[in-house]
Amino acid sequence: MSKTIVILPAGSSPYGNEPDVCKFYANISSQIKTLDNITKVVTATYPGQKDSDGKMEGEITFKTSIEAIDLIIKSCGTEDIRLVCSSYGSLLGAALCAKYPDQISKAVLWSPIPFWFFWQSCVVDRSKWEGSNQEALRGCKVTPNIVDGIIPFEISIQSIHKTMAVIAAAEGDYPGVGSQALLDYYKSLSGYNNLKFRLLEGNRYSMAAATSPEFRNLLAWVVE
Repeated sequence: MSKTIVILPAGSSPYGNEPDVCKFYANISSQIKTLDNITKVVTATYPGQKDSDGKMEGEITFKTSIEAIDLIIKSCGTEDIRLVCSSYGSLLGAALCAKYPDQISKAVLWSPIPFWFFWQSCVVDRSKWEGSNQEALRGCKVTPNIVDGIIPFEISIQSIHKTMAVIAAAEGDYPGVGSQALLDYYKSLSGYNNLKFRLLEGNRYSMAAATSPEFRNLLAWVVE
């Protein structure tokens, strides 16, 4: 059976104007292709994110993001799908693992954002998203509507019963949030033996973290 690796990014677009973010996702894609040049790799974008053609329409919502990835999954037919997710992408990834247990066989959920932090940073204090300069820099439009249809990560992981998944976090992923404590929190909620937990060095957009042996091992696990 052929495989498709789908990369689900955070809120900032892989095609925005943040150099570290763009390098991070390009590096993940190139590493996967190095591990297995037969595997198809798709870097997804959501409505409200700048796509690979430089177009950005609408705004990001959980509901429309899920619908966009639904189309990718359906287009894969009977292919074996694996996910590599980051932050907001991990919220989507967990919900999709619960929704498509027979199609998504493996997933890496890196730095899944807890619901309280998501609400604080996207609804209450939106300073890093508001304004045309931020939208141009991040390549996305985020408003409080992002919570439309949201399923918190804490809920989704309790509904994953078949997909093999690794929940990973690195110190420095979220300021003021201890990553080991966050992993312990998710572990206490899951009660699911197929969920594994990994503490990584660096942070999500650190090239040192993205090219570390630990993360490369996770990518190798997804591909194998």
